[in-house]
Amino acid sequence: MQVVGKKDPGPGGPSHRRGFWTRQRANLRYSAYLFRRNPLSVFGLAIVAVFILIAILAPVLVTTDPLEPHSGLTDLPPSATNWMGTDSSGMDIYSRVIYASRVDLMVAGVSVALSLVIGVPVGALSGYFGGVVDDVIMRILDSLQAFPSYILAMAIVAAVGQDLSNIIWVLAFVSFPIYARLIRAQMLSVKESQFAEAARCLGNSPLRIIFRHLLPNCMGPIWVQGSLNAGHALLLAASLSFIGLGVRIPTPEWGLMVSMGSRNVVFGEWWQSFFPGVAIFLAVLGFNLLGDGLQDVFDPKRR
Repeated sequence: MQVVGKKDPGPGGPSHRRGFWTRQRANLRYSAYLFRRNPLSVFGLAIVAVFILIAILAPVLVTTDPLEPHSGLTDLPPSATNWMGTDSSGMDIYSRVIYASRVDLMVAGVSVALSLVIGVPVGALSGYFGGVVDDVIMRILDSLQAFPSYILAMAIVAAVGQDLSNIIWVLAFVSFPIYARLIRAQMLSVKESQFAEAARCLGNSPLRIIFRHLLPNCMGPIWVQGSLNAGHALLLAASLSFIGLGVRIPTPEWGLMVSMGSRNVVFGEWWQSFFPGVAIFLAVLGFNLLGDGLQDVFDPKRR
């Protein structure tokens, strides 16, 4: 029974908002618990966090210009002065590895974000409307995915140029079909659900139903794929640089450093390729382990 003289706060009142945030905090704590159950996932998160900190603190961690050559200090092995040695131009490899984290993480992060921005709406529209719209979009995606991603990326970069922004857009272009297909599959499973029918009965437009009601319930697999795809994008960018289609010399980038040092490995100068190669390995490993942990959080079958 409602007390006379007191107004019911309704669904938008303070008590309702407090209940909403209480549920959100409980969901966050439960997700953190699921994530912590896998020690390897926590290790992957730590690796990614360390690389992000290295990229942010690069000016503090090094005192040598990564682009400054020293003709008298070429091909020096690791020492107390040059922790990771120097390359054939006399540039300090430690400084270049540290600064290269900025380039590689930016390429991986921005390309994945662009892939999401392109692929998620395309997949949502395709899965919700179906019919001719779905057929046209799926055939276009089939055509793009008929080419190996590395070959397609090489061809496009060779055509548009080796500018860093071009490389980011190319990586996003070859990756967005993955997100489109994932969202389409999720949308097909939820568009006939009861809450979707209720939204339609209330007179919501199709776009509002898609982006307000359905899409938030389809994003779990996308975050998992995003973490895995970040590692793949980093590998793809390094591979393009290795064959001369990535960033230009002397930009500090791990794949380019491996390529520049590989020609000297036969002369015993292993450090020029070893340290940037280890950085690539650890970064990709971190993203993959992080993706496995996110799958534990978002996939009910693995709880």
